[in-house]
Parts: sequence; structure tokens; C-alpha cells
Amino acid sequence: MTPYEAFRRAIRDLVTLAESDIRDLWRLVKDAGPDALHELLPDIIDTYGSAAQSIAADYYEDLRETAGVAGRFAPIIETPATTGIGSLIGWATAEAASTESFQSLILGGVQQRIVNQSRDVVRLSSIADPRASGWMRIGSGKCDFCTMLIRRGAVYTKKSVDFASHPTCGCNAAPAFNAEQISAVRTEFVESARRRSEETKAEDNKRVREWIASNL
Repeated sequence: MTPYEAFRRAIRDLVTLAESDIRDLWRLVKDAGPDALHELLPDIIDTYGSAAQSIAADYYEDLRETAGVAGRFAPIIETPATTGIGSLIGWATAEAASTESFQSLILGGVQQRIVNQSRDVVRLSSIADPRASGWMRIGSGKCDFCTMLIRRGAVYTKKSVDFASHPTCGCNAAPAFNAEQISAVRTEFVESARRRSEETKAEDNKRVREWIASNL
């Protein structure tokens, strides 16, 4: 397993633990009422988000050392201004057709918020690190939206470029240090995305169109 896949697996395992806590929370909400979601979900995001940041910082430092990058650099860890739980619960309430779909939307939104914290560590560090060329998207391309972005093989160099993701998105980021390492990342993930099944979904296509309209 490459360091990139080991990192993605570690973040997936972390999300699995968070989901287990949220499923336990449903039982509490049933007895305590919906206000418990507003009170307890931010704690779950903060706890697991901090762990995701620590994993990402270690991953960044390990890759930097493996790539033989000279000098010292401390990965950038920024505390999110807000967890956005109010908007997530409001959106899930409006979109859900059943209790099960509501829970699924909440799970996806929490996962996105946790994983985004790991992505931001890599993204911001790769921009601030004078020895890095930027960051790249890594993932298996399980939807058209992610496949399109992975296939581009782009190295992003501007702080203003956010990591485009969706709930349940399994993609993450890798710093770009030198030509050899960049080529290795592209070979591992761009080719993987090209081998993906041709099956498409309407929601994936919608995300692709929205992303293109906003970013290209």
C-alpha cells in the first residue's frame, strides 16, 4: 500500500468511528429531542476533525521526508470557523423524505466536514511550504464528479482554490514536491480513474456541470 492509500484508509477508518458515534446519537435524540443534534454533532465533528488534522499533518511530514525535501516546515493546521451544523440539519430536514434518508444526509454531511479538515491541512500546507509546488487530488474516482477532477491530474497552486468535494466523497489531497513524485501520483490515481466503470448517475453529472460552471 502506498503512503497515499494508507492515508486515505486512515481517514476512512476515522470516519467509520465517527459514524458509529452518530448512530449511537440517534437513540439519544429519540429520547432527548432534535435539539440534541445541534448540541452534540459539533462535538463529534470537533473531536474527529482534530484527529483527521493530526493524521494529515503526520502524512504531510512523512511524504516530505520521503521525497527528500530539504529544510523544516510545520504543516498548517487551522481551526474551522464553524461546523455548519445548523445549515446541515436545515438542509437535511428540507431534503429528506424519511427518517432513514434524513440520517443518511446527516451522516454524509458530517463525514464531509471531518474529511475536509484533513484535506485543508494538506492543501494549505502545500501552498505555504516554499519547497512544494502545490497539491493534487487523489482518489479512486467512484463518481463522475471525482473522476473528472482526478483525470485532470492538476497541481493546484493558489490558496483560493478549495478542495471540491461532496458528502461521502472519498478523495483527498497529496502535496506535490518534485517531478518524479508528481508523476508517481498521476500514475497511481489518474490511471485508476480512467479504469473506472462507465456507469453514470444523474446526480454525479449534475455535480460535474456545477463544478465546471464555477471553476472553469
